[in-house]
Amino acid sequence: MKSLYTQWINRWENDLAFRSTNRIVRPFDWGLEWVREWPFARQLPQNGHNAREYLATLNQLALKQSDEFYSYQSPDDFSLSAALLRFTSPVRTPYPENNIVHAQWFPAKSKPGAVKKAVVVLPHWNAPVSGHNGLARGIAKLGISALRISLPYHDYRMPAELERADYAVSSNVGRTLDAARQAVIDTRCCFDWLERQGYERLGIVGTSLGSCYACLASAHDARIRVNVFNHCSTYFADVVWTGLSSRHIRQGLERSIDLEALREAWMAISPVNYLEKFAAQKQKSLFIYTSYDTTFLPEFSRDIGTDGYARGRSQGRGAAVWALYDGRNSVQVHHGLPHLLLFEADAIGYCTSMPPELLSRLIVGPPPRICPTASHGDDLSCHVMSGIAIRPPSVRTRRLYPAPSTSRRPMLPESERARIGAGVVCES
Repeated sequence: MKSLYTQWINRWENDLAFRSTNRIVRPFDWGLEWVREWPFARQLPQNGHNAREYLATLNQLALKQSDEFYSYQSPDDFSLSAALLRFTSPVRTPYPENNIVHAQWFPAKSKPGAVKKAVVVLPHWNAPVSGHNGLARGIAKLGISALRISLPYHDYRMPAELERADYAVSSNVGRTLDAARQAVIDTRCCFDWLERQGYERLGIVGTSLGSCYACLASAHDARIRVNVFNHCSTYFADVVWTGLSSRHIRQGLERSIDLEALREAWMAISPVNYLEKFAAQKQKSLFIYTSYDTTFLPEFSRDIGTDGYARGRSQGRGAAVWALYDGRNSVQVHHGLPHLLLFEADAIGYCTSMPPELLSRLIVGPPPRICPTASHGDDLSCHVMSGIAIRPPSVRTRRLYPAPSTSRRPMLPESERARIGAGVVCES
């Protein structure tokens, strides 16, 4: 029998997931026209193979030659105006809006002569143009500049006929592949620009779909030294097939393709296939997931988090896995941990300015080191950016990050809060 908390969080997550009324079930399409311009596709014609066989072959080739698959020519038209960076994507699509990359710039104040540090922030699927800006501002307060990129087919880059970022992930198999490849390449271009601005210590923070893209980028770019993956998973196809918020995509897929075939068709954009390559990089990584995630199911997150953790530790790299006792959409209202909340809607900003005994209740695997400079209640010492923010400046968390409104979430019964444990689950 499910506990009261499980029943309550599932109801809450379902309510949040289905507030959108503009999801569209689109027809299935192999989308082979979207893969014809890939680096090696021109040397590998279809030659009578059916669409499934051809895409599976292309994916296997992409895995073997992934450095070429995610290669690109760096743009020469970077333009920064009014804190908005623009440049032409090296990946061209039929949509002019999508071909211009936009990234919002949140520069941090840096001391003369100090090493310049920056991260690229990749939002979740269907994030609004202002989504994750609170995170970027919070990171900038720590002395780390943040560049929040707009993902393909999102906000500034959304074609006029769309209300949602349906072309980023959809029942068009080839287009979804191409969108992921474009996102990885655009992200790497952002690091090109940061390097040109003199930034030396670079990190990446991705959430949900952005976490997938971030993992792929990090596996192929040695410049990235710190990773934070919030809502992470293994196979791209498994998330789409089982996720609550992608149910409409599955409806468009399942009459024409099964999960095994879809997994084969999206192998080249599945993070699990690059873990060995990822572990070989000199990076520190934090994997974050929630125990009641209805889109990136916890078992997928545990698999990649555990594997990534083990591989990272075996290579002598810093790695940690955090499991939060919350749902995907409700993690932002974790009021019992006020000193952990960095921004309005995600779990990326969980940091170590809390008692170690509380921290240990939230972590799967060995706990991260507590920053010796942290002063509980005063300093915001962000574990997420450990290795970049060696000694972040002291800031008042309550002033910077006020608690969310109590009117948006139902109250958990007092008896259940006591059973789960004070400070782990609280109403908001």
